[in-house]
Amino acid sequence: MPWHSGKSCKQALDKVYKGWAFDIGAHKCPKCSVPIEKNEGCNHMRCPQCDYYWCWVCGLPVQHWVHKFAENPFGCMYAPKNFGSILIKFLIFLLGLVLIPAILTAGPLLAGFGYGVYAGFYLGCHPCEYSSCPARLLCFLFLVTVPVVAALGTALGCIGAAIGAIVAVPALLVHCYLFFRSVYWWSKNRAPS
Repeated sequence: MPWHSGKSCKQALDKVYKGWAFDIGAHKCPKCSVPIEKNEGCNHMRCPQCDYYWCWVCGLPVQHWVHKFAENPFGCMYAPKNFGSILIKFLIFLLGLVLIPAILTAGPLLAGFGYGVYAGFYLGCHPCEYSSCPARLLCFLFLVTVPVVAALGTALGCIGAAIGAIVAVPALLVHCYLFFRSVYWWSKNRAPS
């Protein structure tokens, strides 16, 4: 190494190592703190020194309950390697804050209303389709059946939306936990201990 006036050899080496670790995105094993570099493959890492099996993205053990949601588009999917991927991860986090409650509450409501209108049209038109009933009866069945069945579908949708609103709270908590856990893991000091 070049001469490092005012620093011990250990301090100078620590500075060089920290720069190297930051540049390549290296981490320390969460269990034994040995430095680990990931150059390819999936996010499941196994420490060569202590055989600890952990997630590269969040630093938690692979057996942790968080990884039961591996297909979750808002969870542990990719490591924030550069500013662009950090921005994408943050935008996905914001999108999840908006979409999770919207899908869980408005989804059942819209589905119930839509199915109610569909069923109302089907029930209102279908009985007279093959019979020769007078036009007034057809209009009466159509005008009464569609709103009644649509109202029933909307009521069921409201029940589904209420259940969705209850489920949205823990879903948002898990979403926030995954995001902030990843932010914590990637902001940790990666210099040697």
